[in-house]
Amino acid sequence: MDKVIIKDIIEKFFFLLWVNFELKTIDVKNNIIDIKIKSDDSNLIIWYSWNNLTSIRSILNIILYKKFNEKIILNIEINDYLYSKDQKLYSFIDSKIKKNKDSNKIILSNFNSYERKKIHSYIKEKYSQSWYFTTSIWELNNRKIYILKKSKTLTIDIDSIDI
Repeated sequence: MDKVIIKDIIEKFFFLLWVNFELKTIDVKNNIIDIKIKSDDSNLIIWYSWNNLTSIRSILNIILYKKFNEKIILNIEINDYLYSKDQKLYSFIDSKIKKNKDSNKIILSNFNSYERKKIHSYIKEKYSQSWYFTTSIWELNNRKIYILKKSKTLTIDIDSIDI
């Protein structure tokens, strides 16, 4: 995939949206394209619950697929929006765990698939040594995340085979 062609497509696309923007970086690795954009019109690009950004990413995915005939993963970062969104999510998870440290189960609901994936990864990375793990379960029409504590059990190897 040619970075110059990708840059041209993205610049034309955002120009046609009539938004003020500056294309900061484009990184292309193994069919993954990371784009960083700075814009004073970020509220228009992202919109409520990042609906516009998701749609923009989908449309650009189709355009780039048609151009290169390769499936790609496109990540668009506008004014560090996703980074700050992730940090808020992690802070929320930390506060929930701290608040419920004596509980064996924390139930979270109303997260989209992206947020659930981030929560699972964050718990695995940060809290696996602290005896926490996650699972997602459908309940009625809602997917809930359970943050659970592993039971701390002592095992004794009586026959000495594993020692």
